[in-house]
Amino acid sequence: MRSLNLDQLRAFVEVVAHGNFTAAAKELNLSQPAVTHQIQELERRLNVTLVERLGKRAYLTEAGEKLIKHARSLLDEDSRTRSDMRRFADGWLGRVRIGTSMTVLMYLLPSLLRKLKTDHPQLEISLWRC
Repeated sequence: MRSLNLDQLRAFVEVVAHGNFTAAAKELNLSQPAVTHQIQELERRLNVTLVERLGKRAYLTEAGEKLIKHARSLLDEDSRTRSDMRRFADGWLGRVRIGTSMTVLMYLLPSLLRKLKTDHPQLEISLWRC
């Protein structure tokens, strides 16, 4: 079995969320045949039927119900990974080291650091006394 394809999983999740291929295609900015092809390829790849097509509606099979949980989890993880990597690509590394005297540390920095941490909660701040 070949590895999973995130674009196919994304199409699958959208079909399930919208209940039909046309609305999923609109959400993904794809044609309806392209979404159908993605789902068919995913079904071929996994060798199972994931979606029952009844008229214009799409319903999950038992295999589809099992996959949807995994698909959402994988897509959430993909989103978090892209977000984390985007910070590096944009030059934001998330770490600040500040060297300061004890007087500045005690009297001036607390309010500034509190504001900085509030505005940027993921920021790692290290203080060094000079």
